[in-house]
Amino acid sequence: MRAVTQEKWQAFIQQQSKSGLTITQFCKVNSISPTCFFKYRKILQATVIADTRTAFVKIQPPKASSSCNTIKIQYQDSTLSLPTTIEPVWIASLLKALV
Repeated sequence: MRAVTQEKWQAFIQQQSKSGLTITQFCKVNSISPTCFFKYRKILQATVIADTRTAFVKIQPPKASSSCNTIKIQYQDSTLSLPTTIEPVWIASLLKALV
């Protein structure tokens, strides 16, 4: 179904629902085949359903391990564990002091 045709049929379907006319009456007034009206309404409804099914994807956040939450600094025989939320400037100052 071409985009222009899809837009045209979407407009017809909306107009019919707002008109208060039955589909048969609406099609007769607008010189539309009721068979085509039902066909395109079904196609467009299927498109909307397919779009809503793929609109959202459930994701799982990665499981955090203890090694991902800390920064380990080893210097000679010592190990310092720091949280990953620590400011990089503080780490830089610490390393400068150690050298």
